[in-house]
Amino acid sequence: MSRYISIVLLLSFGFFTKTGHSQKANPQIEAINNYVQFTNESIHGLLIVHRLLENFNQDINKYVDLEGQQINFYSNRDIQFNIFEDPEHWFYDKTPAEWYNSAKLNGRNLPKELSGELFGIITEMQDICTEVNKLRFDLETTINSSDLTDRLQLGTVYDQLERGVSLYDEFWALTQQLKNKLDPIYLAARSNSTIDKELYHSLASLHDTNWNLLQGIREKRDGDIAKLLKEYTDSANDFANTKSITRVDATRRLGSILNRSKEVVSSGNRFYKTAEVDPEYKLYGKFYFYHNSDIINKYNRYGNGYVFEMNKMIEELDWDVPQFLEIPHYFKVIYPKKMNELGSIASTDSKITLLPRELKSREIREADHIIKADTTMIEIKLYDNMIQDDDIISLNFNGDWVLEKESISDKPIKLNFVLNQEGKNFLLLHADDVGKRPPATIALEYKYGGSKERLLLKSDLKQSELIEIVLDK
Repeated sequence: MSRYISIVLLLSFGFFTKTGHSQKANPQIEAINNYVQFTNESIHGLLIVHRLLENFNQDINKYVDLEGQQINFYSNRDIQFNIFEDPEHWFYDKTPAEWYNSAKLNGRNLPKELSGELFGIITEMQDICTEVNKLRFDLETTINSSDLTDRLQLGTVYDQLERGVSLYDEFWALTQQLKNKLDPIYLAARSNSTIDKELYHSLASLHDTNWNLLQGIREKRDGDIAKLLKEYTDSANDFANTKSITRVDATRRLGSILNRSKEVVSSGNRFYKTAEVDPEYKLYGKFYFYHNSDIINKYNRYGNGYVFEMNKMIEELDWDVPQFLEIPHYFKVIYPKKMNELGSIASTDSKITLLPRELKSREIREADHIIKADTTMIEIKLYDNMIQDDDIISLNFNGDWVLEKESISDKPIKLNFVLNQEGKNFLLLHADDVGKRPPATIALEYKYGGSKERLLLKSDLKQSELIEIVLDK
C-alpha cells in the first residue's frame, strides 16, 4: 500500500508531464537523474581505485609465497589527484563532485521528504568515495614504510585492505537503498504517455533482471542462479523481439544494447555450465570474476556496458523518465598460503545449496557413495589407480578448479580442503585426456574416524563424476 501511495504522490507532483509546451527537461526528472548520474559516475571512480587495491593486494602477497598477475598497469603516481573530483576531467565529462552539487541544487524541485532521503544517501556515498580515495594513498604509505617480511607489519596492510572490503560493501548497500527509493518512480514511468512504452518496458526489464542476476552471483546464491539466468534470457529475447528495436532515431544505441545483452546471456551460461575463470582472476574464484569482470563489463559504463547506452538513448529521445542505475564492484582480499592453515584450500562459495548437473558442457554423474568427514579440514591424496597410462585430469572443489590438466601417476598429490559448515561440499573429476586405457580413474585416500578410507572416481570425455563430502556434525 505504501508503494502505491508513493507512486500516486509522485504522479501528483507532475513527474511525467512536460512543463507547458516547453522542450526543457522536466525539473523533477532532471533532479532524479542527478542522483542517478552521481551514483553511476562514483561507481566508475570506485572501479579505478578497485584495480589499484587489487594490485596492492597481489604485490604484498609476493613477500610471502603467493604469485599473482597484474590486473592493471597504472599506479597512484599516474593519478595523484582525488579521482572523484578529477579537476582536469581525465575520466569524466562531469565529475561525481559536480553531479553531487547538481543534485543538491536541483533537489529543491522534488518533494521535500524525498529530496532529503535521496540527498542523505548520496552524501554517505560521497563520504565513502572520499575515504576510498584516501585509502589508496594510505596503503602505499604503509607498504613503503613497513618491513613486509615482518608478519605483524604485513598484517597491518591486510587490515587496511579489509577496510576497503567494508567500504565497497557499504557503497553497495547505499546503492540498493537508492534503487528502493526510486523503484516506485521507475514503475510509474512505464505509464508515461510521452514515451515508447513497449521499448521503455523492455529496457527496464533488461536492466532489472541483469541487476538481479549480478546480485545473485555477488551473494553466491548458487541455488537461484539458473532461475535468475532464465529470467534474464527471457528479458533479452523479449527486447530482441520488440518492434521498436528498429527505431531509426536510436539504431546505434539499440544495436549496442542488443549485442551486449546477448553477451550477458553467453557469460551467464559460461558461469553456470563451465565455471571457467580468466588466469588473472584465478585466485579470486568464479563469483568474483563473473560479477566483477565478465558480466558487469557488459552492464556498467566500464567496458561500454549497455546501461550507459540506455541512459544516453533516454537523453537523445528526450524522454521524461528516470535513468538507470549501474552496480558497484565488490572487493575481496586474497591472502598468501602461509597465512592460511596448512596451505589449505577453501572454496570461494561459502554455501552451496545445489550440486551441479553440467560443467564444461559435460554431463555430471553423481557417485553412488560419499566421503564422510569428521573435521572441517580433510586431507585427500589422489593418485592413478590403474596402470600408468598418462591420464590428465582437472579437479573441481565446490565450484573452483583446484587442479587443471594435471598428469596423474602413482605418486600421490596431497590436498587439504576446508569444508563449508553449511550447505554441501563436493569434488568433481573431469578427464582432459583418458590416456591409453579409458576411462580416467583416480583413487582418493582420506581418514575418517582414525581409519584410512579409499574410494575411486572415474571420468571419460562425455561424463564427469562428482562425489559429495558429508561433514558429521
